[in-house]
Amino acid sequence: VPPVGRVSSLGDIIFTRFESGKLIPSKRYREVVLKNESTTHNAFRRAADWLASMSAISLDEVDELMAIRDYRNEVAHELMNVLIDPDRRLDPKRTARAVELLGKISRWRIRNLEAEEECMGVPDEEITSGKILIGEIIIAGLTGRSGEHEP
Repeated sequence: VPPVGRVSSLGDIIFTRFESGKLIPSKRYREVVLKNESTTHNAFRRAADWLASMSAISLDEVDELMAIRDYRNEVAHELMNVLIDPDRRLDPKRTARAVELLGKISRWRIRNLEAEEECMGVPDEEITSGKILIGEIIIAGLTGRSGEHEP
């Protein structure tokens, strides 16, 4: 068990089991993330506020993350229309910003919670994860470009 105030792995604090089709937050996640100083009852916002309190993202990026979540919900609910209607498309700039922010959070998680020693001296742009790579592939497909995904 990680010491209080220090999390050794994000996996240790997020979810402990899958039950009745839902991921169940661990006790540690409820203690560390959901009981932070956030003034909202929205669990996603509390998690974003916790990331800001840990300097993973800025307060402005918390607001951006909330807007990206709304965009994600819109896309998820209208996915069939997005896929078959040529007039309904994903917004490449919004999608690229979502990938950029999620990449920033992933790199912070890897650097600070999962592989702290292995990442010493490694530039952020060299730290990656499967989620970051998939996001970059999606951006390349949306923009018709390969490589970096400048919005």
